[in-house]
Amino acid sequence: MAFSSYFMLSSVLIVASLNKIWAVEYTVSNTVQNTEGGAIFADRIGDAYARKTMMAATDFIWQVFQQATAADRKDVPRVSLIIDNLYDIAATEGSEIHFSANYLSKIQGDKEEFTGVMYHEMTHVWQWDGEGTRALEK
Repeated sequence: MAFSSYFMLSSVLIVASLNKIWAVEYTVSNTVQNTEGGAIFADRIGDAYARKTMMAATDFIWQVFQQATAADRKDVPRVSLIIDNLYDIAATEGSEIHFSANYLSKIQGDKEEFTGVMYHEMTHVWQWDGEGTRALEK
């Protein structure tokens, strides 16, 4: 019984320490809350759903890219989603994703559409260009 408890405790500690190594902070900032799109983001999508989507997209991308360990992955400690006024749907620079409040108002906060765009933008965050840096933007 003591061996079983020791093994279980050791396993939990190892998993917990690995989680800290791979931890990514996901932040969400709605800079245009007083606009139609900003209000739609707050009411129909929300910070919690956006973070959940960012985490799920990260896990999916790491699987697709076959990046099972921290050594395989880009070192990105924080990914930020910023809801603001853009003419484009969304744009990613480094680990910052800017999502258009104007677009959110056009799609009326459709979560499925938001999720698809976020997976696309999260791919830009995590992909390598072959030279140890993020993918080149258009």
